[in-house]
Amino acid sequence: MAIGEIAQPVQVVLTALVIVSDWIASNPDLFPYFPQDASRSSEKRIAAAWQGLNLRPHSVLQSRL
Repeated sequence: MAIGEIAQPVQVVLTALVIVSDWIASNPDLFPYFPQDASRSSEKRIAAAWQGLNLRPHSVLQSRL
């Protein structure tokens, strides 16, 4: 493998991460195109989306909220 090349297993994991991230971000129930609560901060919208996904937020994100 030459310098700068990414191993195929790493490429597969990164591709999966991008696909799942896009799928989550494209969910209008979690990230509405025209949020009704436009006064909510981005951080609060992200926290609400994490709750909707039932995933544990990353500790860095959690410390910012």
